[in-house]
Amino acid sequence: MTMTTTLDLDALEAIAAAATPGPWQPYASQPEVSVMCSGKVLASIEVRNGFGWRDMEHIAAFSPTTAKALIARVRELEGQIEMLRTTPRTQHDISRAHFINSIETAIERVKKKARRHI
Repeated sequence: MTMTTTLDLDALEAIAAAATPGPWQPYASQPEVSVMCSGKVLASIEVRNGFGWRDMEHIAAFSPTTAKALIARVRELEGQIEMLRTTPRTQHDISRAHFINSIETAIERVKKKARRHI
């Protein structure tokens, strides 16, 4: 999947839904490291320069359960932003604008991290 500046949450959710449910665990067996689920190998790579293990830890941490939770959180925050945008103006506009900005910043951070790992 090629990622651009837009994060396709629907596509990511479909990928997570189609993947083997977790929990996933990293497993080392020289010269390879693997991601395991219920005693079965999901993926393996050869360890080179010490990078394989960290990669498998990362892959295991971003199991379908984790991906779905992150997607749900982003959607929740986006919903809060939309609600705040459509709320009638009051004396709390400055606070609301600051809150919206904070939520948008948090969403962008999550999306940026997700793009780096896909």
